[in-house]
Amino acid sequence: MSSEYVTKKEVADHFAVASTTVDGWIRKKGLLPPGTFIKVGRTYRFKLKELEEHFLQEAQRLAGVEPEEPEEGAPVQLELPFDDPEEVEELEDEIPSFDFDADDDV
Repeated sequence: MSSEYVTKKEVADHFAVASTTVDGWIRKKGLLPPGTFIKVGRTYRFKLKELEEHFLQEAQRLAGVEPEEPEEGAPVQLELPFDDPEEVEELEDEIPSFDFDADDDV
């Protein structure tokens, strides 16, 4: 049974960032909406679903896209605009490509 709140490490793993990045999100006032995390002693606990929704809405706002309501349980993909073509090329180089012949057995 999963808890509503998750640890900082789980948040960092989920968003593929360092734990220190999550620390920065906590320190920067106003970045994380109220109610998405709580302080328990010297540690923090986070509501992962609410963080996902917040970051999705923020990415859509920055991209100038009207937010869509995802279907329940549907995977969420963030699409962020890139102004620097070199940055886009660098990211494209990191994405593996898979070549296959349509006649190959799957």
